[in-house]
Amino acid sequence: MARSFIVTLAKNRVPIFPERCVVCSKRSTTFAGISHDNSSTSLGYWFPLSQLFGEGHADVPLCRSCVWKFWTQRWMREWGYFVFAVAGMFVLAGVLADAGWSEAARAWLIGGLGLGFVLGLMILPDMFPRHFESSIDGETVRYEFSNRRFAMEFAALNGSRVQVH
Repeated sequence: MARSFIVTLAKNRVPIFPERCVVCSKRSTTFAGISHDNSSTSLGYWFPLSQLFGEGHADVPLCRSCVWKFWTQRWMREWGYFVFAVAGMFVLAGVLADAGWSEAARAWLIGGLGLGFVLGLMILPDMFPRHFESSIDGETVRYEFSNRRFAMEFAALNGSRVQVH
């Protein structure tokens, strides 16, 4: 299972990033403006669009060749969940409208789809951590990296330490 490396800073602190790409570690040539997810509320966890309108902001260093990879990884997970949920609703609507299905078969299908969706929400982020993620929790901002070396440099520049998740 892939690991992520977490560095926690005070909410009022401006983070200092290494001058390297957060994805590939090459010299950074551009930045991606990221809003912090407000994980202290259940809305911040369950509605990923809250990342567009988060409380704080960070400029994450990237190289030009990794910009697309960074944004694709960041948003494809949310869109994947959305597509899966919508497809599941259509399947459920079709199954529930079909009088030929037994109650037991409908219950198993609904339970299986629901379990698959919930397991996806719980397991996929741990199996495939994002290159960079940030969230606000109370008075701290949690910066999460998939690259250990980048996380160590970030922690050193900001006078913090790295936790392994």
